[in-house]
Amino acid sequence: MFNRTYVICKRKERFSIKTRYTSIFNLLTPKRINAMNDLNMSYIHCNNDISYRFSEHYRELLKAQIVEPFRDAKPNVASLYDQPDFKGINYLQKNILKRGSTDFDVPTDDEQFGFFTPRDKVLFYSADYLAMHLCSSYHIYRTCLIPQRAILECSQIVFIDYGCGPLTSGMAFWNASGQRNITYIGVDISNNMLNKAREINRNSPDGNPYFKDIYFTQNYQAVPEFLKNIEKSNPLDILYVFNFCYVLANITFIGYVGSFINVLQDAIQSSIDSKVCIINQNPVGIKSYWNELRNEVTDYPYFPSMSFAEENGTEKYKYEVLMLNRESQLINVQYNMLYNW
Repeated sequence: MFNRTYVICKRKERFSIKTRYTSIFNLLTPKRINAMNDLNMSYIHCNNDISYRFSEHYRELLKAQIVEPFRDAKPNVASLYDQPDFKGINYLQKNILKRGSTDFDVPTDDEQFGFFTPRDKVLFYSADYLAMHLCSSYHIYRTCLIPQRAILECSQIVFIDYGCGPLTSGMAFWNASGQRNITYIGVDISNNMLNKAREINRNSPDGNPYFKDIYFTQNYQAVPEFLKNIEKSNPLDILYVFNFCYVLANITFIGYVGSFINVLQDAIQSSIDSKVCIINQNPVGIKSYWNELRNEVTDYPYFPSMSFAEENGTEKYKYEVLMLNRESQLINVQYNMLYNW
């Protein structure tokens, strides 16, 4: 098994790209192997390297937090999953959720299925998408990020989650990393979605909050200030993860990407003495702003001591569909990762 890695080296104020092939097994020290084996004790179980199911305890917790409130709020919509009526489900995904790009802070009225409050829409999105994105993120972290040495060598991790939704990628990283000294910063344009994230954070499957040091904001421009105010240990022992789960897709990104990239550059600059990882995932076949972000970050002139390696690929996975009580079909997801170690 080999990973294709592009090493970006700064020369004469420009980045050149080389290609190297590294056996993943050469990256695994005994300490890292033990840490990866510990994942077998997690609340998300993997069969055949690509098929994910929740432990019985975690499944019941997720149903209590997500599925049951949705069924209580919109029983007419929930009944579509009991039949199942995939035509009706697809109609609502498109017209109510707009494939995840709807405004979750305003209501929507539908002639066929009635009135959806902002809370109804958040619950519908969580019930329909959370398990899929949770397992997608968990798979990317487990197979691509966790084997990297930086995860095990860092005593402190700061996880910045853009488009955090109901804490989905945060939950996945908490499960996959095995780390508990994590500072979480969740960014989402919707206040109702952030409220759901706060609610879910209170109860992880081990009975404690997922994150004790946790911050939420609707304003991505506030992230650099959050990073400056975080109590930090030795900069060399800190890993900053800038996470983008589907948020860079053209169909879901809201705003001017150039302004967003400028703020991201400022955030990375405040982390320049530490390990930095920028990780993105996107549905296969959907255009995204990743290339613009990547080019602006790697060409940024104020990172004189920072060079990035890059990994890109497509992963396949299956997940447990909580609303249908069965396994999904095989799903493809693209990932991109920049890191400075």
